[in-house]
Amino acid sequence: MATAVRLPARSGVEFAGKEFPFNNLVLEGGGAKGIAYIGAAKILEDAGIMKNIKRFGGTSAGAITAALLAVGMTSEEMMTTLSGVNLWDVLMDGGGHRWIPWLDYISYARNLIYNKGANPGNEFLKWFGDVIREQVKRHGLDEDVTFLELYKVLDVELCIVAYNVQYARELYFHVKTAPLMRVREAVRMSMSIPVAFEPYERGGFLHIDGGLVANYPVYCFDGWWLSLNPEDTFQAKFDGKTETEVKTLMSPENLRDKRFSPVQNSNGGEKTLGLILFSEDTDPSPHEADLEARLRRLEKKDPTARKVRPGTDLASTYEKDHAEREEFNREERKRFAGYGKGLIRIERVYQSSTPDTLEENFMKEFKEEDFAPWGWTKAEAFAAYFPQVERGKEPTDEVLKHLKDNWLVLEAKTLSLGEKKVKTSMQYYSSLLDFMGKNEPFEKEDVERTIGIDVDYVGTMDFDMANDDMNFLMDQGAAAAVAFLREYQSDA
Repeated sequence: MATAVRLPARSGVEFAGKEFPFNNLVLEGGGAKGIAYIGAAKILEDAGIMKNIKRFGGTSAGAITAALLAVGMTSEEMMTTLSGVNLWDVLMDGGGHRWIPWLDYISYARNLIYNKGANPGNEFLKWFGDVIREQVKRHGLDEDVTFLELYKVLDVELCIVAYNVQYARELYFHVKTAPLMRVREAVRMSMSIPVAFEPYERGGFLHIDGGLVANYPVYCFDGWWLSLNPEDTFQAKFDGKTETEVKTLMSPENLRDKRFSPVQNSNGGEKTLGLILFSEDTDPSPHEADLEARLRRLEKKDPTARKVRPGTDLASTYEKDHAEREEFNREERKRFAGYGKGLIRIERVYQSSTPDTLEENFMKEFKEEDFAPWGWTKAEAFAAYFPQVERGKEPTDEVLKHLKDNWLVLEAKTLSLGEKKVKTSMQYYSSLLDFMGKNEPFEKEDVERTIGIDVDYVGTMDFDMANDDMNFLMDQGAAAAVAFLREYQSDA
C-alpha cells in the first residue's frame, strides 16, 4: 500500500510572535525538486511570516510555486493539488500514446523539428489555469487573472522571470512591467525548458525558461526596477537619457548595480527571503558550503533534522549510482597515482641520461602498455615528453616540469570534486539544466537571506516520483527553513 503524502511533522510555531522583516519571497527554479518548497512554506506559515509576504517572485518551477502562493494557496492546499496529479503527464501533455510508446517519440521529434520543442505545453496551461480559477473565483476572478488584478484585488505583487529569445534578455513580468499579462501565460513562459517545451509565443515574440539567465532572481524586488514608488516610474528613470545611456542601464553586467540595487529601494534588500535548492552530489550550488554548514549546525543540535532517505525506487537508484561513482572515483585516484609515479620514473630517466642515451634508456624503462591509457606507443610518448628531440634540439625537462607544476596539481584537485553520473539521456538533460540554472548572480551576501534546501537524491526531471519522495523533499524544506530562522533569530 502506497504511503500517503503528508506535510512535515516539523513545526515553526517556536517562531510565532517573533519579529521578522520579510515582505518578499523569491524562489529558485528546480523542476521536480520544487516540491521541497511546500515544506518550507509550512514552516513560514507556522511562524506567522507567510501572512506578511506581499511580493512573490520565481523562475520556472519557482514561478509555479510563487504564483500559487500569490493567489493565496496554503502549503496544505499546494500539497493536495500537486500530489493529486501526475506531474509528468501534465507537463508532457498527457503522456501521449502510452499503449504504443514509440508513437510518443515520433510525435516529440516532429514537434521538435517544426515547433522548436517536444511538447506544446497546452495541458499545463489548462491545468494551471484550473488551479488558479479554483483559488481566485471567490474574489470574482478566473483562470485568466492578470498581474494587475492580483495587485488590485489581492493586494500582492508577483514577479515571473522568462527569457525573450529575440531580445536575448530576461523579462521580469510584474504589475509594473506587464500589468495586463495573464499570470498563467507568464508561468508557462517561465517553465518553457528548451527542447522539452515549445517556446511560448506572445506578441510575435518567443519566450523560454527564465532559468537560463536568472534561475534565482532573489534580487528582483531590490532596486527601482519593480518598485511602485512614484519616483521610480520608467518615465522618471528614462526621461532625458540618451540611447547609449539606456543601453548601459539595460546591459546584463549592470543588472544588480544599476537596476536592482538594495540601496535604491526600501522594499528590497533585507525584506526579501529567498529559497534555493541544492545537492552536494546532483546539483551543487554557489556558496553551497555556507548553506550546507547551516544545516549541519541544526543537525548537531537536533538529530531529528538529519535527512533519512526513503526506500523508494528513486532513492535506491541514486544509492546504487552513488556506490558506482565512489568506486569509479577510487579507481580514478589509483590510476592518477600511477600517472604521478610514471612522471617520476620519466624524470629519473631524464636525470640519469645524456642527450645521446635518453631515448634508448626511455625505451628500456617503459613497456608499450604503460602508455596505453593515452593511446600512445612508446615512441609517441617519448616524442610528447621530449619534443625538442623531434626538432633536432637537445632534450629538456620543460614538459615534465609543466605537467608536475600545473596539470598534475589541477587533476588532483578536480578529482576531489567527484564525478557526477551521466549515463542516460535523462541524466544528461537534467545535468545540463542544473548547469544552466547556475547562471544567476547569486552573491555571497545573498546567503544571509536565503533558505538553502538540500534535495539530496532528487533530480530536476524526476517528476514521476513516489509519495515518499515527495514527503522527503517537504521534510528537507521544513528542516532548512527551521535552520535558517533559528540562526536569523539568534543573529538579530
